[in-house]
Amino acid sequence: MSAHQIARAEIEAWRGKCIDLFARGERAIISALQTAQASGKEVKISPMAGPRFSEIQSLILKVDATQKQRDAASAAINLWQEVEPKRAFLAHGELTTLLEAQGGWHARFDLTRVKANTPIEEQWVLDRPETTKFNDRLKSGFVSLSCELGSLRKRL
Repeated sequence: MSAHQIARAEIEAWRGKCIDLFARGERAIISALQTAQASGKEVKISPMAGPRFSEIQSLILKVDATQKQRDAASAAINLWQEVEPKRAFLAHGELTTLLEAQGGWHARFDLTRVKANTPIEEQWVLDRPETTKFNDRLKSGFVSLSCELGSLRKRL
């Protein structure tokens, strides 16, 4: 395998792990909203992630809980929302693998978003250490989110 193929495989493996964590996070949020519906709470499950975040934040305030529990759940949602904007790059961005002369690599994701009928070009570039840091933040966010939403479901 060439250096480029090895770098590409490493990036794609990292990307796949990240997409899996995002999918698990989405599932945890939807599961909490479904549990709320089943327990008689009036909640809407939107097809879009943004409104689901708002709905879960609202639900946190409606459920019997201590302020400490509410704060922990809100912090978990906020942590997840910090990493969530990068999901679109991983799921929809076009990857370009860039090699350094010293043997390192960079991953460049090019993404076109459309807002108000206007295409907006965006780019996210990371080197290998940055992918590790992002993965760590994403894992931490997922663990916190999953734990807090599990506690929330038990209180419903």
